[in-house]
Amino acid sequence: MRNNDLDYVKELDFYRDRLQIDRNALDDELAVQAQLFWEVSEKHVQCMTERDELKAEVGRFHSQLGLNERVNLAEAGLKVTEVAIESRVLSNEDMIRVGNSYLSAKSESDTWFAMKEAFAQRSYVLKDMVSLYIAGYFGDVTPKANAGRLDTIKHEERKSAMAKQRRTLDVTDPLS
Repeated sequence: MRNNDLDYVKELDFYRDRLQIDRNALDDELAVQAQLFWEVSEKHVQCMTERDELKAEVGRFHSQLGLNERVNLAEAGLKVTEVAIESRVLSNEDMIRVGNSYLSAKSESDTWFAMKEAFAQRSYVLKDMVSLYIAGYFGDVTPKANAGRLDTIKHEERKSAMAKQRRTLDVTDPLS
């Protein structure tokens, strides 16, 4: 069962952590979004494949057990009913094990589908956050109408901060 596997949990946590968007690094977030979406989608496809293979195995195993039970009941001279056969098949330990493997794979596939959907939503949120950034919502960008005067003020503030930083470096620089 993969759901108890430490690697599975770490992998899921890795992508869950990547869902958070750093609004101060939107360019980086945009740069990695497509790759992250691809990786999660690929993982979802792998899980669906494993799930489908296990579903087919459950079907084959169910049929084989049903046939075996029909033969066993007929040889024992017991009444062969579909209800009796189904009951014996479903209570078979091997059938329970195979069924649980399928349910585990289905759960994993569903989890990766949800993660894929979350990354699709992340894509839309990124687009909206970039629009908010451009509009100055986060305070890092000035609206176009006041850009001239406010840009000059910000430029002077930055110039002053850089000059102060240089003075600090000149005093503390061990190489000079």
